[in-house]
Amino acid sequence: MSLDSERSFTLTRRFLLLGAGKLLATTILAGRLSYLQISQHKKYKTLSDGNRIHTDLMPPVRGRILDARGTVYAKSIKYYELSMVRNQVKDVSDSLKRLSSLFPLSATEIDKIKNNVRLKPRFVPVMIKDRLEWEDVLKFESHAYNFPGVSISENYNRLYPRAHEACHLVGYVAHAAKEDKTDNDLVGLRKGKSGIEYAKQDLLVGTPGIRHIEVDAVGREIRELENTPPQHGQDLQLTFDGRLQAEVESILRQHKSASAVVMDVHTGYIKAMASYPSFDPNIFPDILTAKNWEKIQKNPYAPMTNKVLIGQYSPASTFKMVTALAALEHRVVSPGHTIECNGHHQVGNRKFHCWKWHGPKNMMQALAESCDVYFYQIALKVGIEKIAATANRLGLGLPTDIDLVGEKIGFVPTKAWKRRRFNKSWTLGDTVNACIGQGYMLATPLQLAVMTARLCNGGLEVHPSTVLTPGKTPERAPSIGIAPGNLKTILRGMNGACNWGTGTIRRNRIETPGFEMGGKTGTSQVKGISMRERESGIIKQEDLNWKKRDHALFVGYAPVHKPKYATCVVVEHGGWGGRAAAPVGKEILYQAQLLKV
Repeated sequence: MSLDSERSFTLTRRFLLLGAGKLLATTILAGRLSYLQISQHKKYKTLSDGNRIHTDLMPPVRGRILDARGTVYAKSIKYYELSMVRNQVKDVSDSLKRLSSLFPLSATEIDKIKNNVRLKPRFVPVMIKDRLEWEDVLKFESHAYNFPGVSISENYNRLYPRAHEACHLVGYVAHAAKEDKTDNDLVGLRKGKSGIEYAKQDLLVGTPGIRHIEVDAVGREIRELENTPPQHGQDLQLTFDGRLQAEVESILRQHKSASAVVMDVHTGYIKAMASYPSFDPNIFPDILTAKNWEKIQKNPYAPMTNKVLIGQYSPASTFKMVTALAALEHRVVSPGHTIECNGHHQVGNRKFHCWKWHGPKNMMQALAESCDVYFYQIALKVGIEKIAATANRLGLGLPTDIDLVGEKIGFVPTKAWKRRRFNKSWTLGDTVNACIGQGYMLATPLQLAVMTARLCNGGLEVHPSTVLTPGKTPERAPSIGIAPGNLKTILRGMNGACNWGTGTIRRNRIETPGFEMGGKTGTSQVKGISMRERESGIIKQEDLNWKKRDHALFVGYAPVHKPKYATCVVVEHGGWGGRAAAPVGKEILYQAQLLKV
């Protein structure tokens, strides 16, 4: 082959190789472009839109909470908030540093904001400053062009106009904890933490709105592309009457720690629910400091606790109506049968004392004068199982089904329970203790109010409720199956306790004609004191340390001729029920009738 031919062949081969390479590169490039522009079109369009289109979440207005008369106890008020969206800010630290020249930000605040930025999704606004005044808004807007990704927005804060009043029933809101985060928390909404605010969170909170806007390269808004307005939360009207609520809370303030509830015996509507001491829900979620919260938590009188709902106490003599009713229902004793009280009753080798020597008493007299010996003897005849079953029918030892969250259910013991719990047999002494509401027996003030309502409404199974349903009339409650005559016997005894000359509550009776009440007191033992100590005066309630004094209880209803209201009052460590709780119950029942709630 000649030299010229060889050169020609070499050049032709090079051209072929180069051409093939170019063809391959072109094919690869075309394939890649095709993949990106066709197969991955949606993905990269979304990324492109992410740089051009921003999404703002708009908070809804949380629903109001009102009493039965329409008085507002919780509402939302508008305020301005300075916030930052992470994916719109180049340098978070630099932005915060420059912002501190406009709005004072401490090093601690800046660290907290940075932490929130790290924890939240990049597109979610993070609050920098809230509760801004209009002057602050104007000041920022004049410098807004220097802070891309930072903006002023409207938000809503919870306000409780009546502050301490009805705080345990209404509840409060605060920032959501990690374990109860929802989509609504993306817009900084507060979450209910107690009371109605917590129980009806889903109804009150509403749904955030969404706003899509087009922005330029520095984050300035060009135009609005889409706007879905928020759906505001539902207003809730409660069953309680603010006037009676205020009266009840005022009455309870004479004691260190106390609670009271009033309910309609036919509908179950809660007319007042108060626990003292109270708290101001307006301190949550932003005003309360760690130091003040620690102080509240260590308060021995538990201001944050709704004692009506979760306080558990031995019902003491307020339980005697249950024992009496069990004996009547099972025909162990007739109403007129008398039992001799000589101050004690012997069970085995142990004496169970009465608080005084009563002599012969029938059932109505025994209830009116609170004769322990009478109930010891009938309880031993009827037995703990029948007493427990009657207690359950009256609402003790079971949930009340109130439309609040977190209630305790007290406790009604049985033979089987003691065997499971302690691997011991039930004794006659256990029955004697239980029949007067001591020993293992526990009840909440709400349960005792329900018990009283079922006794005086003709034996109807009412359940307490706190929220009114517009246009809905409560249905008649079903019967718990107790003979009307037996209920009348119990009510006569409770009437006698207040209105007979020998009744234990006669000094605290309501004397206004037509307003008379029936009731029963109880003294729930905290520290064991022997009868000898009580009788001799060696130890008196007023001489004991406050926490070692007995709890004072009262349950009652009014008016006696046509019951409408039932109440339970517990004065923690108040001593005798007749001295501490009965005067409170009397005044509450009087005010309920006077106000016609």
